[in-house]
Amino acid sequence: MSNLDIAREAAVGCVTLNRPHKRNAIDDATRDELAQAFANLDADATIRVVILTGAGAAFCAGVDLTTPGNVPVPSGAGATPIVTRGRLTAPLDAFSKPVIAALNGYAIIAIKKALRAATDLPLAAGFELERSLYGALTATQDRAEGRKAFREKRKPDFQGN
Repeated sequence: MSNLDIAREAAVGCVTLNRPHKRNAIDDATRDELAQAFANLDADATIRVVILTGAGAAFCAGVDLTTPGNVPVPSGAGATPIVTRGRLTAPLDAFSKPVIAALNGYAIIAIKKALRAATDLPLAAGFELERSLYGALTATQDRAEGRKAFREKRKPDFQGN
């Protein structure tokens, strides 16, 4: 079973992350499928734009931390970067066509707020707004529950807040 749903309609390609049980977190198999999907869509001359979205309540929770190699390893100077980051972003970096992220959940609320304020703010204030919205997104109870469940090696009980 694929971790992606890929659809084409006229000049639009749609790639849907399809791991809602994992909040669409990206594991090695999904990363490989994304690379292949974006390579195929890039080579398809009929496709002019791609929409990237996620199935279920979350767009994407990030990398799947249950995949070996995706958890930062502590060192003397702090944690090392997650080793899959370059492999995760490379297909999008190399893609030659526009990609539209169709977000949902808390992320879309924050983006709407940022876009409404963006035209009236100087750059420094815009960065401050971004920091505060990111802080609000990372302060959710679901985020804390997910991190706690991961540490306790149990299934999280997300409540949507």
